[in-house]
Amino acid sequence: MLASFMAKIDFDRLLLTSAQRKAYGVPPKHCDLYADSTPEAVWAWELTQPSLYIEPVPLYKETISTRETVQSQANLIQSLHRLQQLILKAKQVSDLTGVSTAHARYIKLVQKRTEMTAKLQAKALKEQFRLQKEDEKRR
Repeated sequence: MLASFMAKIDFDRLLLTSAQRKAYGVPPKHCDLYADSTPEAVWAWELTQPSLYIEPVPLYKETISTRETVQSQANLIQSLHRLQQLILKAKQVSDLTGVSTAHARYIKLVQKRTEMTAKLQAKALKEQFRLQKEDEKRR
């Protein structure tokens, strides 16, 4: 009975309506989003509406936080890749303007990531301190 029910489900359609495939690395210029297997692209499936599928709320918040962290890393990788491509293509002094702009973007992303990491560490330290206080009150 279960086998006949499972046979009727179109899993490809179900997957495409609830998730999307994203490249977190550097995908090729012309690629098939659902068939490409280029390792440099760092392909991953993501739920389009995680709030519909993930319970309880703390797990949902952790999932969103992880997604933001991965996206931040992907932006950093893509920015660095762009900078590398511009450096390799630069042949004249006039090409250095694009290189310096890409370098400034990369530095900005690194600073943003550093700030985000510092905030997360401060939040974790604050939470640890709060838990220690609660533990001391119980004693």
